[in-house]
Amino acid sequence: MKKKTVVGVPLSLVAACLALPPAAPAAAKAPSLTVDAIEVEPKTAKPGTLCKLRVKVKNDSDQDATYLVFAVKVAGSPLSVYDKHTWAYRVTAGQVTTVDLFNFWVPETGPRAVEVTLTEARWAKVTKEGDTTTTTPLGNVEGLPASQTLRLE
Repeated sequence: MKKKTVVGVPLSLVAACLALPPAAPAAAKAPSLTVDAIEVEPKTAKPGTLCKLRVKVKNDSDQDATYLVFAVKVAGSPLSVYDKHTWAYRVTAGQVTTVDLFNFWVPETGPRAVEVTLTEARWAKVTKEGDTTTTTPLGNVEGLPASQTLRLE
């Protein structure tokens, strides 16, 4: 008696494969690049105050990163100035780098919070020859976005 096959595969094997439970989804990989901290000056900002904004970006990988793209919300409202801006800071492998972002006004109403999200970044090879530094992008940083929120006093 001839065995039944589906495209050359024994029917019994096809049936066994169909009975297998679905594979568990892969656990989401933690990003290697994160927003480690948000700094706002002055620390006690009243409504109408112009504040300086900085973020500390932590690189837990063994590769440098650059071309950072951020989204910032103040009092729950996104700031459109970040929509098409890229920061060409070097975030050295295994280090924390401080990035100066745009200043913002503390609003009169709304939640007193600043949310900074690192939405995109690129891995990079950075080489120095004499006085010349060359940055070569190598690909997108996986696992982003990464966010942090700071409540204003």
